Amino acid sequence: MPPPDTTRTGGWLFALVAAWGLFGCAREPKPPLERGAGVFQRSCASCHGVGREQKVALGFKVAPPDLAEPALQARLGDADFRRVIREGKGQMPPFGKMLDDAEVSDLLVYLRSLARSTPPGR
Repeated sequence: MPPPDTTRTGGWLFALVAAWGLFGCAREPKPPLERGAGVFQRSCASCHGVGREQKVALGFKVAPPDLAEPALQARLGDADFRRVIREGKGQMPPFGKMLDDAEVSDLLVYLRSLARSTPPGR
């Protein structure tokens, strides 16, 4: 009896595995809060801190604001946050050319999630 023809079987198996990889393992898109946290980590955390801890980078004349501060969150509307992100303010450079509209929206969702009712350590 001749050995089985593995070239046909191998090709079919490869096609099946490739199709499963393309269609069967689709990742769920990340929610805006998670995407915004990533934008914050890449673009904002070095000056504004991470995880509600304000970290002051050397060389600033004035410490960057604590973005979780209730007074700041109440004072700035969404349009204000977007304008500051895009155009910059004071020592903060503009990020309008570095972040697209979706990234700014996701970042805003994350920034709003930072709001807290009492300042830390008080």
